[in-house]
Amino acid sequence: MDNYSVLMSVYHREKPEFLRQAVSSVMNQTIIPDDFVLVCDGPLTNELDSTISFLKEQYPCLNIIRLKENKGLGEALSIGITHTKNEIVMRMDSDDICLPHRAETQLPYLEKYDLVGGAISEFEDDPNNIIGYRYVPENYNKIIKFAKKRNPFNHPTTMYKKELILKAGNYKTLLYLEDYYLWIRVLMTSDKVYNIQKILVNMRSGREMRARRSNKTARKSIKFLRKYMFENKFINWFSYCWYSMIYGIVLSLPLSFKKIFYKRLHRK
Repeated sequence: MDNYSVLMSVYHREKPEFLRQAVSSVMNQTIIPDDFVLVCDGPLTNELDSTISFLKEQYPCLNIIRLKENKGLGEALSIGITHTKNEIVMRMDSDDICLPHRAETQLPYLEKYDLVGGAISEFEDDPNNIIGYRYVPENYNKIIKFAKKRNPFNHPTTMYKKELILKAGNYKTLLYLEDYYLWIRVLMTSDKVYNIQKILVNMRSGREMRARRSNKTARKSIKFLRKYMFENKFINWFSYCWYSMIYGIVLSLPLSFKKIFYKRLHRK
């Protein structure tokens, strides 16, 4: 089961150098993919287009899918996954860095599981400037318990069977929570999920990400997701009310306090 596809989306605000680093980190794996789907989510800058042309020359397996207008991450990925040619798909963000042994570490687990994630290290500015780590629960029972409170998978570390994602309804639009929304549906579809307790991806983080989580759209997305979880009996009434209140309070905090909260509660 060494053949796998990679699914990535890029839009006009991404930095060309970050994209180059991300793609190169995938193509320098100890087990390299034979299919790499890169969805261009709407028109890009000239610099990004030039970088993509350069990457295409370097890596012929790069399959460029161009959308005429920006659809958002959820829809871009839902389109992109239908263009992947392998049963196994690796998710990767356009500004993160894979560790060299990521695919080699994950692929054996896909013989037993439908979805496999892992831990991340987070950096700001310089990939060597590690500011924290995020480990998520290992097995299904712990994962589903954790999912009732917080996102149970580090999205850029996930590798999964395409059939499972499509069976769970594929990616859908829910700004900032596209992955969490998908995982809830995945967990109601399959119990064959696992998180490797090893760092697989060095993830770019920082002030902009934390600020983004505080806006009105994020609040609406969280409200929608909590309601969806309750209506589908994934959580009970108490959990629905309690965590909706907690998230509302946290998202209203000043950025400096929010930074401390995310560092202490969500990271190691």
